[in-house]
Amino acid sequence: MTHSDTIAFREATVSWPANGSELDNFALKDLSIGFPVGRLTIVAGGTGSGKSLLLSALAGEAILLSGISGSPQIGGDPDPEVGAGNWILPYRFAIVSQSPWMMEDTTIRGNILFGLPLDQERYRVALHSCALSDDLKLWRRAI
Repeated sequence: MTHSDTIAFREATVSWPANGSELDNFALKDLSIGFPVGRLTIVAGGTGSGKSLLLSALAGEAILLSGISGSPQIGGDPDPEVGAGNWILPYRFAIVSQSPWMMEDTTIRGNILFGLPLDQERYRVALHSCALSDDLKLWRRAI
């Protein structure tokens, strides 16, 4: 796997996957943009300007109609380099959706770990940060 210091598009056109809606007509055209790896980048714009489409394209979840994409590796099988002590990899990225969702074929723990090994302290902090600790206590009492 080759790692780059930039996530980029060059003269690209990206669109949502076709599903018969008006969004099928929307595309970002002649997109030439680069985001430096390891640096904060802010994407801002009005409603309907293409921010979500751009982020989806970076994640490989939009259709690249033309041009060149230099997005990092996403998804797939768990990386053999990931372990309890090194779960943040500099050449990976994550996107937090505007709409909350959960994987339906796993547990709450599975949704939090997202394929990573269980680290009890990190898991506890995630539960607390998401304000789930009290909810889980209530659910345990209800069972």
